[in-house]
Amino acid sequence: MPLWCPLFCKNKCSFSLTIEAIGLGKCGIDSGFRFKKNEDETDLLIKNGWDKKNDLIVLNPAGAFENRNWPMDHYINFVMIWLQHFPGTQFLILGTKFIEAKASYLKNKLTDRLINLVDKTTAAQAFSILQKTKLVISEDSGLMHMAWVSGIPTIAIFGSTRSDWAQPLGNHTFFFDSSELECGNCMKPCKYGTNYCMARISTEMVLKKAIALIKTSK
Repeated sequence: MPLWCPLFCKNKCSFSLTIEAIGLGKCGIDSGFRFKKNEDETDLLIKNGWDKKNDLIVLNPAGAFENRNWPMDHYINFVMIWLQHFPGTQFLILGTKFIEAKASYLKNKLTDRLINLVDKTTAAQAFSILQKTKLVISEDSGLMHMAWVSGIPTIAIFGSTRSDWAQPLGNHTFFFDSSELECGNCMKPCKYGTNYCMARISTEMVLKKAIALIKTSK
């Protein structure tokens, strides 16, 4: 049985080579985190407006800084276009009070299409709820890492983040980053004052990759 390497590296490192050399097995990425079935989370979703016939997609505008935030109207546009292709979908936002204002904004725009569980779950409950979702659209945050390590199709949107440090790995993920820009991966406030590296990632770009990821992850 392959062992999981905590360094999340793409290439063989001294850690994984040592494990393999002493005969403990091959190192690999195991993104199939498993939970025991828990109906409490299902009840919580239903109580907050989930129609169990609908797929769930997570919207996670939880980047810690402005230069890691995808524009809120891009999220709205993504939902509107997605529903044209897949009307049997509801969207979910969950996390801490840190994103409470953003959750309220999205709820006001998306009404019953959005289930707002912000500040209504523990971290363990949020992790469990993710297992019920079809797709996660996320900025650089803890929830994004929870999603990809669970094997959930995950689109990560990075701005100034060093993507070579934080990118999700595996065929069930895709990430947008700024590495091709002269100022990319800067880990600093935008020198242009426009948050360009995030704003340039259009709704259509994310939609195209999300649809492709869903198809290949089936």
